[in-house]
Amino acid sequence: MSRDISPSRSPPVAKKVKHEMEKFGDLRVDNYYWLRDDSRTDPEVLSYLQEENAYTEYFMSGPCINPFFSSYYYNRNVIPAGDFLGFISYY
Repeated sequence: MSRDISPSRSPPVAKKVKHEMEKFGDLRVDNYYWLRDDSRTDPEVLSYLQEENAYTEYFMSGPCINPFFSSYYYNRNVIPAGDFLGFISYY
């Protein structure tokens, strides 16, 4: 899979649709109520979820773009030899 390494790739943004619900005398506004689809058939919801899944798959498919995080990704299992933190010994 070829990855676009441009840092401009951004996550999908769900649209806001005002939905008011009143329960126990309290009014609550849920701007993302439209994403609730118990039947799993609404094409708009399914399309948005596919966009989110594609975005997640893109970032989970390889090392991070940022050099700092890339170095952490490759070196995260490196433990210094000897005394570390004063009270824990690693060998």
